[in-house]
Amino acid sequence: MQWWGADSIDIETDIERNEEEANKVTKISLHYIVYGKNLELYQLQKSLELAVKNCAMVQSVKDAIDIVEMIEIRDK
Repeated sequence: MQWWGADSIDIETDIERNEEEANKVTKISLHYIVYGKNLELYQLQKSLELAVKNCAMVQSVKDAIDIVEMIEIRDK
């Protein structure tokens, strides 16, 4: 299966919580590792921006939780 011309994708996550506020989630870090050849970071970033813009879940929490995203390209 190909996604943005990619062969595959892995997503690593990290969550920060505030223990003083009932362990409330304060930050989510998403590290997208995209595998494939001849991929352009700019195109991947534009696709991610569009996905985030249209994601109801992200839009509903974006003012309450810091969401950090990073894309890395690796040859497969």
